[in-house]
Amino acid sequence: MMRNKNRTVALGLAGATAALALLRPRGRKANLAGQTVLITGGSRGLGFLLAQAFARQGCRIVICARGEAALEQAYRTLKAMGAEVLALPCDMSDQAQVNELVRHATRAFGSIDIVVYRLPSTVYRLLTYPTTTSTSAAQ
Repeated sequence: MMRNKNRTVALGLAGATAALALLRPRGRKANLAGQTVLITGGSRGLGFLLAQAFARQGCRIVICARGEAALEQAYRTLKAMGAEVLALPCDMSDQAQVNELVRHATRAFGSIDIVVYRLPSTVYRLLTYPTTTSTSAAQ
């Protein structure tokens, strides 16, 4: 189980690194300073690692998650790094909460320039879980 989780984190980091590289024009470093980044699931795991990476680039960070304790800890860590941070509890399956998240983020920082929408691990497992089809059920 831990091996699969480590593999998933490694693949996610590789994907994020590739995405950041694509944003950068050849021969020049991408200048993300001052950009506002909204990261769902940003309180732990890959989302938190990405929040830290964007913070090191000088981005303003908006993180959201359902768990308020982990969200508060992530907020404190990012603030200690010197980042401008807004941390809000939000269940992305609730449209009203998503609307409030965007409203607060745009009020605080003016705009949202980059969105990192992470799939919850349960959804990821459902999307990647091998399924079998029964030909007898189709008859």
